[in-house]
Amino acid sequence: MRKKKILKEVDAVTTVYLVDPLAVRLAYVLSKYNRISPNLVTTISLFLGIISAISFYIGKDIFGALFYYLSFLFDCVDGKLARITNKTSSFGAFYDALVDWTVAYSIYLGIAYNSLDHEPKITYTMLLFVISKLLYTKIIHYKDKVCRSISYKDSESAKIKIPTFGRAKLIPDAIDWDFLVIIFPAIINMRGTRLLILMMGAIFYILLSCVNSCIILSSLKRH
Repeated sequence: MRKKKILKEVDAVTTVYLVDPLAVRLAYVLSKYNRISPNLVTTISLFLGIISAISFYIGKDIFGALFYYLSFLFDCVDGKLARITNKTSSFGAFYDALVDWTVAYSIYLGIAYNSLDHEPKITYTMLLFVISKLLYTKIIHYKDKVCRSISYKDSESAKIKIPTFGRAKLIPDAIDWDFLVIIFPAIINMRGTRLLILMMGAIFYILLSCVNSCIILSSLKRH
């Protein structure tokens, strides 16, 4: 099976360049072992993600960043392994999404709690970042429902065309922001970096929420 058949046609920049090259190889290695199921790989991702959250909670940011990367690596492997072994399932997709949310928001909580005493601005800005991300997610979910209820032509016009370079999106994805918020500040260890990234991320999600809200209103007015 060719690699391109197990890869998404378009994906986040960080996924395409920093994770997929290793994830594809690991998925093919694991596919040789029948006892290793995609759901088991998802569980490993969850376990590593919880370790990452605990690491941030106790102030070990480097370990938190490392375990987050490993968690996301296995998160990328599970879907590829499912496609290689023809073990895709609706439960697997649900479990994968549940683990993604659990890991991400556990890490957000770990960072926010650790920063509460010595850098409360990060805690409050993290709260703003999470709220804006949840708002954007809710609006996108509602937009998808609206698109399904209108004609195909109108639903196509309601979609935002994202420019790409090869498979990589040129507009930051949720994964890109997670890498910036979780990993980047831990690596460069520069004061104020995470605060700045969180503020930029919150503004980004708020702006996207406004754009998509305008698209929804425009679509509803025509019907």
